[in-house]
Amino acid sequence: PFLQRDVLLLPFNAPNHWVIVISRTETEEALTIDPWGNEMTYERESLRNWRSFLYQRTGKLTENWKTKILEHHRQIDGHNCGPLILKKHICSIKTSVL
Repeated sequence: PFLQRDVLLLPFNAPNHWVIVISRTETEEALTIDPWGNEMTYERESLRNWRSFLYQRTGKLTENWKTKILEHHRQIDGHNCGPLILKKHICSIKTSVL
């Protein structure tokens, strides 16, 4: 059932820092947002983990899934990554358009 959603928001803590991956099931895209702007650090690993998770849940191959980095405001301090991720999370839910 949860894989039938159009958009899934997947925040995760990368030791002492919050990052979010937004899964768009219709287009098979995993969109990575890191408030510090270091998406390249997480992009490949998060896509690999997401594909593995989907395969475990569905038993279907997930090779078509790709990753993208979204443009966004950058974090300017060392403690606001959580609020920035929540803000993106809330905006995504309200608009349902990325």
